[in-house]
Amino acid sequence: MSQRVKIGWYDYDVIARTAGSGMPHVDQYTGETHPSEPDKILRRERTVDAGAGRYVGYLGISLVPVAKDSALRVGDEVVVLEHGELHCMH
Repeated sequence: MSQRVKIGWYDYDVIARTAGSGMPHVDQYTGETHPSEPDKILRRERTVDAGAGRYVGYLGISLVPVAKDSALRVGDEVVVLEHGELHCMH
């Protein structure tokens, strides 16, 4: 079973949830890293896949465009077209 969303004018297949990486720990202006945030909040608020374990917080999802010429724009509306199961990517 798959998931599909429409963002703006284009359709995308939703492939998987993506677990948080170390990048959000780094302040993009100073280069300093935080020892526990945002992982602590992600694990508390966004642990949605029992198979991944309780210490994995999800940061986003992976999308694949249906059409080769698709594009995302700031302000595009997101509409869920199909619901289904998602896999976890670490």
